[in-house]
Amino acid sequence: MAQRNKNKDMKRKITPNFIFITIISVFLLVLLIFAIKSSFTNKLMVISIDGTITSSDTGFLFFIQEANVPGILSCLEKAEKDSTVKAVLLDINSPGGEVVGSYNIERKVLEVKQKKPVVAFISEVGASGGYWIASAADKIVAEPYSITGSIGVIASYLEYAGLLQDWNLTYQRLVTGEYKDIADPARELTDNERNILLAKLNIIHKDFLDTVAENRNLDDAQKYEVGKSLFYLGKEAKDLGLVDELGDRKKAESIATELANKDKLFVVTCEKKDSLFSFYKASANFAYFFGKGFGNELKTSSSGIELIPSV
Repeated sequence: MAQRNKNKDMKRKITPNFIFITIISVFLLVLLIFAIKSSFTNKLMVISIDGTITSSDTGFLFFIQEANVPGILSCLEKAEKDSTVKAVLLDINSPGGEVVGSYNIERKVLEVKQKKPVVAFISEVGASGGYWIASAADKIVAEPYSITGSIGVIASYLEYAGLLQDWNLTYQRLVTGEYKDIADPARELTDNERNILLAKLNIIHKDFLDTVAENRNLDDAQKYEVGKSLFYLGKEAKDLGLVDELGDRKKAESIATELANKDKLFVVTCEKKDSLFSFYKASANFAYFFGKGFGNELKTSSSGIELIPSV
């Protein structure tokens, strides 16, 4: 009898309202599980390219913002291999920097976008080497008054041969090979040497311009205009075909999500973390710089770090 009464009580408790609440609860639980799973499997990886593009690790000691090339390449590699990353956003605020570093990052961006969409966002500055990298993306979004373009190469330096003469100091030239000390700031650059250096810069400039024109599908008139190496505001760059859309980072994220054919992507940031080794390396460079002597270091590096061109 007691068991029969217990069964009757349970039947009374299983009402339509109870069934409805149970179904809703299960439904909400499934949605929650799906949302959690989606946040881990549908990601938009943001890779910051902030500051001068360089392979060095000394920027934080000199309070200079640097876009570290190995760190950026590592993030791109991670984004390429991670199946949960559905799209990549390059958050660019860079005036450019090393030619080789800019070129290598641009090549890697081209590889990544073969597997998943890449969108570049130019906030303040995306010029020279910074734009070289951006040009490889599927889409470029820029703030209307950001600085873009400047598709050119520079390797200028300070020459102090006249200063040595004023102070009655003599430069003793001891070199093997006619051009071993080309662009040494302690002596005047000859016309022949100037032509040699300009010829090498023109090679880089042509490759830079050709790459941008190919990445952005520029016609001859557009290519001629941007080849002047002028910088442009974002709204001017859009008219020239250097930028696809004007807007903020939210718009760039929205475009990346759309290109990935997703309703929503969970935004994650890949940031390079300074290790103890990086700090040691930077400290060693810092000590070397001053230990070697400021004057001597100026002599060997004032020509654009041994006349290394930058974009």
